[in-house]
Amino acid sequence: MNNAEKLKAIRLILGMNQVEFAGNIGCSQAWVWKIENGKVEATNDYQRAAVDLLRARQSRVIEIIAMCAALIEPAGKVS
Repeated sequence: MNNAEKLKAIRLILGMNQVEFAGNIGCSQAWVWKIENGKVEATNDYQRAAVDLLRARQSRVIEIIAMCAALIEPAGKVS
């Protein structure tokens, strides 16, 4: 998987369209399209920003799972 495919995969995992993704990593939608279609190479800054977005989302998901787990009482326990 090349860098363009990795960045597109990150965008799709985050559930963002190109406009949203571009706004979050600091470039234009046209630039995201060019990166994803192999017209230009993504700079390290854009790659780092994309990975940071993914890490932030993962951290939030882990927090939500922990909160949900805290709400679940063990089976058989009556409140």
